[in-house]
Amino acid sequence: WAPGQGSYLEVSSCSSFGDYQARRMNLRFKDENGKNRIPHTLNGSGTALARLFVALVETYQQADGTILIPEALRGKVVNATFTVTDLKTVRLPELTDTVLESFGVRTTDAFDELVRTRLERFLDYTQRNVARAEVLRVLAGEQKWDLPQDLLQRQARKTLSRRVMEMRNSGMSDEQIIGRQRELELDALRSTASALKEHFVLQKIAEVEKIEIEDADIEDEIDRIADRSGESPRKVRARLEREDLIETVATELLERKALDLVLTTATYDEYNFNPMQEQEDNEVSTAEASAAS
Repeated sequence: WAPGQGSYLEVSSCSSFGDYQARRMNLRFKDENGKNRIPHTLNGSGTALARLFVALVETYQQADGTILIPEALRGKVVNATFTVTDLKTVRLPELTDTVLESFGVRTTDAFDELVRTRLERFLDYTQRNVARAEVLRVLAGEQKWDLPQDLLQRQARKTLSRRVMEMRNSGMSDEQIIGRQRELELDALRSTASALKEHFVLQKIAEVEKIEIEDADIEDEIDRIADRSGESPRKVRARLEREDLIETVATELLERKALDLVLTTATYDEYNFNPMQEQEDNEVSTAEASAAS
């Protein structure tokens, strides 16, 4: 998986040649009865090391530029020679009228405002997710919840749909969503188990605090999605209905209100963020979830 391209890259392949290659080279073998037979051969290509290297760098590079090697590869000795043939530099285009128009704005001030708004949305999305995880950790504590596997599997799809909707609402592009969505799919069981616990906690808060969602709330949310995506509210509603996501929208709104209630009354402690430690903690959590399943 190459996050930079949002797609899989082939690093090796293996296929069956049947017996045609063996026939051309007149290759035979004797079976258990001593009779000559024509074997079938396989085609197996070498591993594309350059693509593997790119995938490792893009997936595990940290905010400070270091690369956190996956635990499964740690302690391995690899000898490799790399030849740098060219250096690519990303040059931002001039903000011509054509470029501005492609973003739906006419002036550089409007473009700056657009970028600022999108960054603020993404910051809000990130902060809410961090706060959400912390709220769940505090409320759920260290208790071990026994969740039926069939329930986890049924909810996996809904969880992914909900996360995609959250990312779209935060202003992420389709390419960014595809990349993040695949990460969720690769860790679906763990994220679904966490999402279910989160769902139960926030739903209970909404029940106790008598938080409800009205039709007007859903319409307002559709208007917000339409405004961010540049689509008409009617088109957004049609898409949500077609993908059976109206109920997901209502659930997200209810839990958002419950979370907002908690966040507005919570007391916060600041701490120094260590991206490498966060990555290691995530790897441990993933390994534990895999072992449990």
